[in-house]
Amino acid sequence: MEPENLRPTCLMCGQNTPLWTEGIFIKGKFICARCEQMILAVHVDDIWYPFIKDQLKHIWFNRTEGPYFS
Repeated sequence: MEPENLRPTCLMCGQNTPLWTEGIFIKGKFICARCEQMILAVHVDDIWYPFIKDQLKHIWFNRTEGPYFS
């Protein structure tokens, strides 16, 4: 069993996932496979769209504040 601090934390949902779990790293930030699928399926008029857009800005603007940053 690997220590919690070695597991990547998903930028979107905040879940710590095992390193072997599918997902993607973009500029050092991790997005789990479940959230990756949600990003691909979301529409502009979806209630989750503003949240997803704001979370993805953390990657592009290299932000470190937000609900899942410590």
